[in-house]
Amino acid sequence: MHTNKLGQPLIIVFATFLILLALSFLKPTIIFGYQLKPVELLSEITPTEVKADTLGVQDSTLIIKKDTVVRDLSDIIDYRSDSALLRFFTSLQKTGKSKHQTRIAYFGDSFIEGDLITQDLRALLQDKFGGGGVGYMPITSIVAGFRQSVSHTFGGWQTYSFANDLPKSHGLFISGFTFVPTYNDTIDSTAKHNGSWVTYSAVNKPRLNSFDKVRLFYGNSNANNYGTLNGINFPLNDSGIFNELTFRGPFSSVNANFNCNSKIDIFGMSLESDTGVIVDNFSFRGNSGLTMSKVARELYRASNEKLTYDLIVLEYGLNAISEKATEYKWYEKGFSTMLKFIKTCYPNTDILIVGLGDKALRVKGVYVEDPAVKQILALEQNVAFEERCAFWSLYDAMGGEGSMIAWADSIPALANKDYTHLNFRGARQVGTLFYEKLMKKYNEFNTQH
Repeated sequence: MHTNKLGQPLIIVFATFLILLALSFLKPTIIFGYQLKPVELLSEITPTEVKADTLGVQDSTLIIKKDTVVRDLSDIIDYRSDSALLRFFTSLQKTGKSKHQTRIAYFGDSFIEGDLITQDLRALLQDKFGGGGVGYMPITSIVAGFRQSVSHTFGGWQTYSFANDLPKSHGLFISGFTFVPTYNDTIDSTAKHNGSWVTYSAVNKPRLNSFDKVRLFYGNSNANNYGTLNGINFPLNDSGIFNELTFRGPFSSVNANFNCNSKIDIFGMSLESDTGVIVDNFSFRGNSGLTMSKVARELYRASNEKLTYDLIVLEYGLNAISEKATEYKWYEKGFSTMLKFIKTCYPNTDILIVGLGDKALRVKGVYVEDPAVKQILALEQNVAFEERCAFWSLYDAMGGEGSMIAWADSIPALANKDYTHLNFRGARQVGTLFYEKLMKKYNEFNTQH
């Protein structure tokens, strides 16, 4: 005779509920050196008000004590008497009047991944000063299908980066990545793809619907390495740490294949115009910015000889935040060391630090501002002050305390429900805000010069 077991799932569910309910009343427990997270079974139906100053993180004032000037913290702050943006604004003046190129390197983490923020900043600057194309493109990308400013496909590559072990025979590009062809065979110029390949196609948007020229960047090579671009064969036989090949368009699509029989680093390509503003997006997910010194100083300098950056933007801090950290002076020290390193690599380039945007976390069923945000923001601003750089508080531009919650809960939403990252609408708003603040400073500069 078969026993009726229909009630067993209900018994299991009820027993599990009772166990979790009992655990929810226990205080956080440490086992084998690890603190277990509390069980918050009833948090959704019994929300509790939580204040950020009760979460165990030391507070830090946002306004620097050394800087006594009363300012609008949503504006760009210039910490140099002769203008921390002198080169950049001078280049913009020249670009607006003649056939000249102004180039920006925008370094950041997942907050700018997929060309978020930078695609909107780029579009506005190009509308005003001219130029076209998306600038630097990596060979492979985990967000290629997410990006809207270019169509990007690829295959047959070994990707190395800050995040994995790099063979001694290879070196990282300033993006934090390098791309190594993994397939060796004779190139068939009639085939769509051979071995290691990459394709970039223009999109139907103003200034992005064609590429005036394509620049290929690569490392040390020899005469045994070759490639094709849209059927054009070319050798890769330069011995320098940073090398470049330029292909003239216009191109609506670029298909490159590589036949390499010896070690070589392919760093990426730039899809750009000869004049106007070029904005290169160097996003790296999970990066706090402190790993930038892993790239050889000589590579930074060599690449800048050909790319000649007028402005470097550094937007980091999000990945320094940790639930276990109670203070972040270590990050200030590391960020300062990194910034000094970048300044030695680009001695004639202006630097603008974008302070951390707002971020929320969930505590006892409710979202509150992460108390680490203001502390890291203040530390970044301190470094900008000490190093006489320009500084823009994204946190204040977003609206200050609680702004990430408001952006994520707005209709339509401006941020994702992780209460950490922007969506395309929010990124467009930030890109526009950044542009407006830059142009405000630029107009002040024009008045004085």
